[in-house]
Amino acid sequence: MTEVARSRIGVNTYLAPQGSLVDAITLESLQQEVNQSLESGETQLILDLAKVPSISSRVLELLVEWRDQLLSKGGSLTLVNANPVIIEILYITEVDKYIKVLSRDMQDDKTPSDPSRYLNQRLGNLLIQEQFVTAENIDKALQLQAATGKRLGTILIEKGWVSETNLLRILGKQLGIPYINLRPGLWDASISTILNRDICQRFMVFPLFKVHKKLILATSDPQDLHAFDEIRKLTGFAIKPVLAKGEEIARQFKESVDTDINISEYLTNLEEDFEVMDNALPDDYTTIDEISSGSPVINLINALIQRAIRDGASDIHLEPSRTKCRVRFRLDGILYEVMNPAADLHPALVSRLKVMANLDIAERRLPQDGRIQVTTQGRVVDLRLSTLPGIFGEKIVLRVLDKNRSLLDIDKLSMTQQNQSTFIKLLKRSHGLILVTGPTGSGKTTTLYAALNYLNSIEKSIVTIEDPVEYQVDIVNQNQV
Repeated sequence: MTEVARSRIGVNTYLAPQGSLVDAITLESLQQEVNQSLESGETQLILDLAKVPSISSRVLELLVEWRDQLLSKGGSLTLVNANPVIIEILYITEVDKYIKVLSRDMQDDKTPSDPSRYLNQRLGNLLIQEQFVTAENIDKALQLQAATGKRLGTILIEKGWVSETNLLRILGKQLGIPYINLRPGLWDASISTILNRDICQRFMVFPLFKVHKKLILATSDPQDLHAFDEIRKLTGFAIKPVLAKGEEIARQFKESVDTDINISEYLTNLEEDFEVMDNALPDDYTTIDEISSGSPVINLINALIQRAIRDGASDIHLEPSRTKCRVRFRLDGILYEVMNPAADLHPALVSRLKVMANLDIAERRLPQDGRIQVTTQGRVVDLRLSTLPGIFGEKIVLRVLDKNRSLLDIDKLSMTQQNQSTFIKLLKRSHGLILVTGPTGSGKTTTLYAALNYLNSIEKSIVTIEDPVEYQVDIVNQNQV
């Protein structure tokens, strides 16, 4: 089959690729046809994209280069019959500013009839004008902003007064930044890995395309100049932000991460820098399932824990289903799938973890809690294990309690100077009560252990009552109830 169909009508040369331009063969054929046209003096080129489902960053760069070459010869480049995804790609990368696109069906929120009316206006006023929020709620949000220091948009979303979609649309119009519904096809797989996963997760960004020295970056916070500056320094590219919802960025990032892990590597090639501590089997446990006593399963569990600690995961989830076992890591509050062992391997993995935590391996119908302590990478790491019976087996959650990654220092709690001074003054009192409250993940445990670490010294006798003991602190007498 011909990769690129060629026809000529008058002075116009029509080139119609017959498949995806992400495919190297089709793209090479198109390049040859364009070069042939330039050599033959055919300078009025029309690319028919009717049969092209997607394009890549390399295609975008070539389109700009071809346009420049044709323009220098007095010609032009026109794109026709592009599908909505390609049209949106041309829009967010601004390639459509240089190349004529016929039959473009842009949405109203991308090309407002009067963009000037959105510029230099306050966000609250714009939201009221569009009837996305009431003036009363804006006033309340402004009061909360003055009290908390949070951004207005964050407060409006947290209170449920405006949806993130509507907020980002208005914010995009106010700042002149495109807003997109991020989905497969709107990002180039070869570019999505240009930033390492830590940077993407820390700043909640996702690389979409690269056009020469410009990186198109999806973000839910277009005013995070620090993030853009750091990414610019890392890549050497100018940053063009595109607005997208945070949950969509997280979803596409997850899909871009390669989850096809070779389990055999875990079963055979385990790093030596790993040792399980305090894992002696109780006297009444004499045997475990034969499969779980084999070294491959032990290596797999140890390697998973090693990787979780190395990646900075806060939790490890092992979840059984009808056909497979799912292993997920929680990184910065979001779960990412890292492995899918066979379903028949799940009971052995559960048994191994129960042995490490000194739990009853015969009990499969009641929840159990335990603790594991390992040493790896030159440090001791505690893990809190919880089991929960389900219809396909027991779900396991391992909470990784790495003191080296935790902020066990009052100076690193990000308190204001006044609050920190007050907190330390209270800690120095000989008696009293300090209540630390807040939702899950708000930093209660970190704050309490930071206080404990501040008070801890060889001259003092400190006793704690905890449920459970999450971190083991030297010298302190910790009691679990």
